[in-house]
Amino acid sequence: MQCDLCQNKATVFFTQMQSEGGIKKTAYCESCAEEQGVTDPFGLPGETAIEDSKMQDTKSQKALSNECPECQFTLDDLRKVGRLGCSHCFQYFREEIGQRLLSLHKGDQHSGRFPQILLDIQDRATRLAELHQQLQEAVAQEDYEKAASVRDEVRQIEEEKEGGQA
Repeated sequence: MQCDLCQNKATVFFTQMQSEGGIKKTAYCESCAEEQGVTDPFGLPGETAIEDSKMQDTKSQKALSNECPECQFTLDDLRKVGRLGCSHCFQYFREEIGQRLLSLHKGDQHSGRFPQILLDIQDRATRLAELHQQLQEAVAQEDYEKAASVRDEVRQIEEEKEGGQA
């Protein structure tokens, strides 16, 4: 991998969490890393912002430093092992788990693929429920012409469903 500034071989990799939830990754060679202050722990960019956020979040840090009341599993254990001690740990270490998820994934909600056939089945079921409601309303209003057309549409969808399964 090459340095982002001078194209020499990169040996220092700097990852920075951004306020909007993104991650900025930068690769530096040794000399560029020193020029940018990345190798100096007191010269890291955004250090004051990190310290400010730590001061504001002292309450949650105290909660995270304790151990789970059910299984005595600690935050250090979670960091070492990578697993939780019991089901209560999920609730107790909620903030740490949330931070880890955001650093590993783009978000904390799954929005991946869904099989198209399941989407089709769901759409068909929703449409059938709507049509059955319309059919009941048409019969209640004694609008038998509308009821007949809705009934025919229901039959057509059900026949398509049976034809697709055969």
